[in-house]
Amino acid sequence: MLFRSPLALTFVSATDGWVIGPGACAMSCVWIYHTTDGGATKARSGAPAADAPSDGCYDVTALCVNTLHFATQERGFAFGVNWGDVYVTDDAGTTWHLLPVTDVSAMALTGNYALRLQAPDGGCNSGECQLERSTDGGVTWSGTAQPAVTPEGSAGDTFLQSDGHAYVVGYGNPAGGGSETAEIYRSNNYGATWTLENDPCANGSPGRPITVGIAASAASVLAVDCLADEGGAQRGFVIVSTDGGAHFGPSHSAPPSFDVFAAGSATVLAVATAAGLSVSHNGGVTWSATYSCPAVNKGDNGIQVVSFETASVVHLICGNAIARSTDGGLKWATYTFPG
Repeated sequence: MLFRSPLALTFVSATDGWVIGPGACAMSCVWIYHTTDGGATKARSGAPAADAPSDGCYDVTALCVNTLHFATQERGFAFGVNWGDVYVTDDAGTTWHLLPVTDVSAMALTGNYALRLQAPDGGCNSGECQLERSTDGGVTWSGTAQPAVTPEGSAGDTFLQSDGHAYVVGYGNPAGGGSETAEIYRSNNYGATWTLENDPCANGSPGRPITVGIAASAASVLAVDCLADEGGAQRGFVIVSTDGGAHFGPSHSAPPSFDVFAAGSATVLAVATAAGLSVSHNGGVTWSATYSCPAVNKGDNGIQVVSFETASVVHLICGNAIARSTDGGLKWATYTFPG
């Protein structure tokens, strides 16, 4: 029996990872598969006693999860973005325990440090997302000295790197009608203290261009996907920092993003477009279309997830298929999971 469709995946190395999705059961029950060899073999692990609807966690009366993140080979979290619930495992997914935490919009983990954006009404739609921080692997959380963002675009995100750099973003409204520039906070000590920065795409000016996507990778790399409006036509470009967002290099034109942007290094970048995935291996100077969703898998959303485990190993989810690349996204092997 296979997933109806994989919803999210997380890897703690190039080969050790987990995939979550709704299982083949009467309701949208949660199934999780674990691989230790990069997907060559997979085995079902334990899973939270919750639903995993493919259209999101919107029923506040039902326990719900639709994504997961692991910090180590043993400790991981499964949670429902926006109105969902949060479960934790300390045995690589064999058993899961419900935590008294709800309304999580985003979560980032590394070692014993964890960050999560929490909104009082789910999904940052109430106008404010509060960042919470943990220093004991997510056992306890505190909002003390942590920023709150008020995204006009009703979306926020947080990132945490193993070298201590961390970022929180509240996206602006790309359609106009409100504040367009993004709120971005930056830390270099695992989120202990924060500095509010200007939207790096706008370079301190209000309005366009604006940040519409952020991706962080190892070695203090922060990549930003920007959206501009020149002569009425939308045009995208990317900028990359190698010092944790303190400074950025020159801008380079990029394919129009389809809400998915990822970075494997300062030079290896990927954007999902309406046509498929485009990859750059020179920091955005040039781009190549390397993956198109098979019609049988594409569904309504095209590529939903792009995740770099290293600068070379990257996974994506498209419909009911997962694809894996070992050369930085140039060539792909597509397979159903766990088939």
